[in-house]
Amino acid sequence: MAQGDWSLQAILRSDWPRLLSQLPAIGSGLMMSGNGAVTLCSRQPYPLLHFAACGKSTGADAEAGLWLDRRGLGAARAVHSRQRGANFFKIEFADTAGRIVHRFDPTPESNLDKFFAWLRLHQAFAAEPCPAECAENPVLDPGSQRGDTALLVAVLKQCNQRAIALRATVSAGPVTQRAVFTPRSLQPVDDWWFVSNCTAGLHFLAPSITQVRVSPPLGEKYFAAPALHADSANGSLTLEMGNHAQAAEWNAIVHGLV
Repeated sequence: MAQGDWSLQAILRSDWPRLLSQLPAIGSGLMMSGNGAVTLCSRQPYPLLHFAACGKSTGADAEAGLWLDRRGLGAARAVHSRQRGANFFKIEFADTAGRIVHRFDPTPESNLDKFFAWLRLHQAFAAEPCPAECAENPVLDPGSQRGDTALLVAVLKQCNQRAIALRATVSAGPVTQRAVFTPRSLQPVDDWWFVSNCTAGLHFLAPSITQVRVSPPLGEKYFAAPALHADSANGSLTLEMGNHAQAAEWNAIVHGLV
């Protein structure tokens, strides 16, 4: 495929183990997973994945990583766009319902020669019909449901003010992504909240959060650091302490706000 054809969407073969195992060669990029209500992104090389016979893949350590259930993936595609004279590329993964649940965007730190070689290797034949546009995760009408986000926002504000590290885990159907970061910025934009630092970011749509709960319940197993679980229609978000040295401060924040 000539470089002048990159404006076309390239539908990729769904040979998941080979396709995913060769992504780390591209180098550092922006890895994102989302369920329509919550998106987690981190700037990092694509992780090396371990492929299990059951269809599940893992690229993780105890603190951060990526978990994929290949049986729930429906399609992958590479997309090129131009904005203000600059070229942007992204690789999108959709679930079997057509919802975009995972992305990897090459950045200036990425090896684009490796990216183009990877794309040429996995691109389907031109005669293969292009599937319909993958459906985005539905966004709820802000007036149709009240999100239980006051506790979630309050904890994030305290972590931002006190520089407390978070371990955020987002479940998006067949994809789960985790990142550990210390929030340096917390900003609301309309119904969205954005919390981030220079390497990772968490975005969530407040009206789409249906429930926020603490586990274990306060008063039970106080020695265990509590976690916040935020549920939505298509997935979940879990916030935990990201640094064991800050366990006392994390416990004080959660116990002081609940």
